[in-house]
Amino acid sequence: MEIEDGKYQFEILRKYHRLKGIHAELKNLSGRKEKKFLEQNAYELQEYKEVSRQLLEWYPDKHLPTITN
Repeated sequence: MEIEDGKYQFEILRKYHRLKGIHAELKNLSGRKEKKFLEQNAYELQEYKEVSRQLLEWYPDKHLPTITN
């Protein structure tokens, strides 16, 4: 059971690192560009929000482990 939990946490962490760039890009936009970006990336941004929430439950101190390929 613990191995399964570790695999799940690893996948969530990988997904977070993949989506983090999209969220960072959004933070640099405003106005029409921001609105268009939100429309085009709504699914990924929702996923980022869910993954971030899960990671904060596991790592409330906000110190995430690093991942390597």
